[in-house]
Amino acid sequence: MEIRTFLDRLEGDRAVLLDEDEREAVVPAAWIPGAHEGQAVTIRLEDDPEREQAALDEAALLLRELQSRK
Repeated sequence: MEIRTFLDRLEGDRAVLLDEDEREAVVPAAWIPGAHEGQAVTIRLEDDPEREQAALDEAALLLRELQSRK
């Protein structure tokens, strides 16, 4: 998914982005190279099922370790 935004304003270390429908997203300004007001920013969102599964596996392992300590 791709979201086209403009950097509306900087608020301290945060960047306020607005899309075409004026929906707002606030992200760390450090995430946007050369962040400046009026900057066109495209956000790409991707599902990462492999990383998700790895995190679930790690959580399950930690839970089993904790349960075996009882």
